[in-house]
Formats: sequence, structure tokens, C-alpha cells
Amino acid sequence: MMARGYMHKYNKTSADLAELAVALRYNAVPRRDAYMFNRPITVDDHQNSPFIVRPLHLLDYCLVTDGAIAFLVTTAERARDLRTTPVALLGFGTCHEVGQGYTRGSNTVLGLADLDVEPARSRAFGTAGLGIEDIDVFQFYDAFTIVAALQIEAYGLCARGEAADWVRAGNFRWDSQHPCNTSGTLHSWAYVQGFTHLAEGIRQLRGEGGPTQVPDARIALVTNVGITGAGLAQSAVILGVA
Repeated sequence: MMARGYMHKYNKTSADLAELAVALRYNAVPRRDAYMFNRPITVDDHQNSPFIVRPLHLLDYCLVTDGAIAFLVTTAERARDLRTTPVALLGFGTCHEVGQGYTRGSNTVLGLADLDVEPARSRAFGTAGLGIEDIDVFQFYDAFTIVAALQIEAYGLCARGEAADWVRAGNFRWDSQHPCNTSGTLHSWAYVQGFTHLAEGIRQLRGEGGPTQVPDARIALVTNVGITGAGLAQSAVILGVA
């Protein structure tokens, strides 16, 4: 329903969402740890994949995988003595908006065309004392291509309705000016829910991104989106290294 609302409001099509799918797969192709390693796709591949629920094709969806991720959290003092590069939690914000999950405005058929990530966004950036221009690498929650597109716009990387054009212009891919989802994340690396993105953000800041390592990455933004019968939840985490 969100995809339908978005396409209706901004005159977009499934081919626009395909740009996100292709870029996500592009990031996974060089990564041997990714489920979709060495399996690139094109916009035509996306458009020719079967519909699951219109207007979303198979290649708009995340993977279904088993997996596990573990984190060790300690104090900054103890972290200084670790053998691996410590990554600091600079800012964190979360919110759970019941109204946003149900509000449709004057349109009772289509879903939300725009995502509101406040106050999670301002809490995270405010605590960190940083702005969007300070982020070196982005890890957006990507259960579906539409969710990634809406977050790109909501966090201010481009105007509303322009995510596909932003990707077409050469952004999003790991080797672009604005690298996002550098492992292919849920769409093409593996589905370990929001921990997929957190782990990849940490890898990038430690210089462990392998063939998709972003040079000189010092600050990462990691996001998550939860859509349930109880509304819509957002979280934003800003990570950094000294």
C-alpha cells in the first residue's frame, strides 16, 4: 500500500523501484559473504520477475535466510585495549508512532506516500552533534525497495519523490559519493533483520568491508523501520570511530 501511495502521489512506476533493487544487488555482487555474490541484476530482470503483491515484484523483496549476529558492548575505556578497532555509539533515536501507521489523510485506499522518521532522526543527530552531511556511509533498512526509497528521502539525501532519480544519478552504490547498504543488506546479503545493517556499519568503520569498503569511512548512519498492527516504529543509530 505504501508503494501504491508513493507511485500515485509522485507519478512513479515499478521501474523506479527497480533502480533500488539493482543498486542493492550491485553492492552484494563483489562480496563473497553475500548470498547474492556474483549474481548481478538489471532493471529488465526486475521488471520480468513475478509480482508477489502488485506493484511489488519478487526483486523488490528482501531475502529469507537463517543467520546470527553477535555484538560485544563495553565501555570506551576497555575498548581502547581491544585488538579490533572500537566503534563508538555517537547518537541514538527511536520512536513508535501509532497514528502514522493508520493515518491516510483524504485517501483511504492508498498507503503512506511519505515516511516520517521524526523524532528518531533528530534525536540521533542531536545527540551526536552531527548533520546528514557528516555521514560517510548509510545503512538503510531495506525489507522492501519502497522502504529504502522512502528513507533516502526522509533523511534528506534528496527531495520527496526523487529517490529513483537520485540513484540513477550515480548515488547509493558502495563506490558512489553517497554509499548506502554496502553489503547488499536484506535485499542481497542476508536477512538478519536490523542487525544486518548494524553489523555492516561496524564493518565499514573498522575497514572490514572487503571489496565494497568505503575509503576513509569514519561515521555511519544505521536505520530500522518496523511496520505492525500497532503503528510504525523508527530507529536511527550513528556510529563513529576516533
